[in-house]
Amino acid sequence: MSHSRLMLVSALLGGALGGCTVDQSFKGGIGQEAEPDILITPAALTWDSIPLGETEVQAFTVENVGDATLFIDEVRMSGAAAFTLLTEPSALLPGEKADYEVAYTPIAAEDTGRAWVVSNDPDSHESAVELIGTSGSPRLQITPDDYAFGVLPILCSDTVTVNLANIGNAPLQVDGVTEIGEGFRVESVPELPFEIAPGDSVDVDVVFSPIMAYTFSGELIVESNDPAGIKSAFQSGVGREDGYCVSVTEGDDMPLELTFDVQYKVADVAFLLDTTCSMSSLANAMADEFASIASDLAGTIPDITFGAATFDDYAYSDFGSSPDLPFILRQQQTSDVGMAQSALSSIPIHSGGDTTESSLEALYQGATGTGYDQDCDGNLDGSTDVPPFIAWGGDAFSGTEAGVFNEEIEGTGELGGFGFREDVLPILIIATDADMRDNDDTRYRTPGGCPDDAGMSGVLGALSALRAKVIGVGVNFGSSAFAWSQMEALAAGTGSEGDMDGDGTTEPAVISWSGSSSDFREAIVDAVEGLVEEGHFDEVRLIVADDPYGLVDEIDPEAYYDVDSGTEVTFTVTFHGTIAAEETDQTYPVSFQLVADGDIILDTLTVYVLVPGA
Repeated sequence: MSHSRLMLVSALLGGALGGCTVDQSFKGGIGQEAEPDILITPAALTWDSIPLGETEVQAFTVENVGDATLFIDEVRMSGAAAFTLLTEPSALLPGEKADYEVAYTPIAAEDTGRAWVVSNDPDSHESAVELIGTSGSPRLQITPDDYAFGVLPILCSDTVTVNLANIGNAPLQVDGVTEIGEGFRVESVPELPFEIAPGDSVDVDVVFSPIMAYTFSGELIVESNDPAGIKSAFQSGVGREDGYCVSVTEGDDMPLELTFDVQYKVADVAFLLDTTCSMSSLANAMADEFASIASDLAGTIPDITFGAATFDDYAYSDFGSSPDLPFILRQQQTSDVGMAQSALSSIPIHSGGDTTESSLEALYQGATGTGYDQDCDGNLDGSTDVPPFIAWGGDAFSGTEAGVFNEEIEGTGELGGFGFREDVLPILIIATDADMRDNDDTRYRTPGGCPDDAGMSGVLGALSALRAKVIGVGVNFGSSAFAWSQMEALAAGTGSEGDMDGDGTTEPAVISWSGSSSDFREAIVDAVEGLVEEGHFDEVRLIVADDPYGLVDEIDPEAYYDVDSGTEVTFTVTFHGTIAAEETDQTYPVSFQLVADGDIILDTLTVYVLVPGA
């Protein structure tokens, strides 16, 4: 090559180099720099049902699909400690790949984590691999985990079947099944140890047999390979001295005499309280003494519920003004004494207008639950109207307004405006210090609402239809007051009478109170007890309320007639063995009701029929 040609090439190259302002490195082509490119497969590792205590290894693959060496700086683990990296990081030339192993040893039902691959890939400096693992352990579920046997006569037995289920995904080995607690034992346990496959279960029987009148507690303890360790289920039961238990084998007959004291042992008590401004002492006495009243009455009436409502007067003219109303349900009938106490402890006192109050309207609403529409427009106005207890086409709003009934209330029913139970005696206790506004009496004005303003005749009709009793409480007045005569009319019209004051004589169910809170409690308890202890029944029968196995063959006599309250009656019930013996003793409850004059329940009784085990 000549000197001139060298100079030309040098000039050309020099000019090109000197004037270049772009990157002249190479990357897979002219003008591109070579780079590594990471590819990880799969994007997630999943371990399914690995038994606790065992380890399983899986791997993900790292591949260099770039043009330069891929340097793996580190693989960092995050999340559950159940995952362990087993492979050391390494460099990968273009086209090379490497497997990275991860070990999973479960420590929980589900473990999650990530493997972070840190490299010199300029686009993906950190790449994550999801790690998801589940354990394949057994899981013991005991059903029921808490069971109440209720009340049983001494030396009678009852059995509950307890299910031991394996809801895990590995075999469950049961090493021990033990019942602790006086009066309890476990039966039908397979030979230990035994195994329950995933999804399967085994039944065992827990038997309760009280040895005295006492409240007993038991605990079923199950030892197994469940990772949660020992599990328990709890039982409770009450022994009673006066219950009945009869042993009947299949095909045999067994007579049993059942004796009753004819008296109301079942009742629903509802309080109707005047809450106008002069009645604060009544509200305080009711709040202070209700718990004691409930406790005392439960001794006479074991099956009892309580309800509460207040009244002022119609929010009309000079009768009263908002928030006065003729009836406000404060507590639907309930067997939960605490719930009733809460309602009675927060009763507000209103103003009222003139002296007369809406006592009869309150009684009518309590007996019917129809609601009251003061201006008859068919719409519920909260400042004047009373909503229905249960909405239906015949209520004051033709079924267009929602009722206040709550089916979740413990021990409640659906009758009247309080939720009285069917075939149970309702006792309405109304307390006021004023005359009762009576639509039948021309001396009293009324608003003219719908379906009608309450009068004495309509109230007595509603109470009689409900077969209710009424106790009138005159607050700060006695027998000379006109309101007293109104209360006596209510008592006479509903047959409400008894020994109201403990003097041994029968009088209308009307009492007076003007003393202390404790005096109020004594007056109420004496009045209710006097009412339920007094009475005459045309007919008293013992009927079977629940006997799903047809164990009752005969009841003799069929009925007693012209029975005074307090009379003792005895029925002979013959049980017939319709149930074949099982491996262990089994107990079957049969429920009876003592009813009067058709279907009013006076008392209830459960007989426990024991079928001896084979």
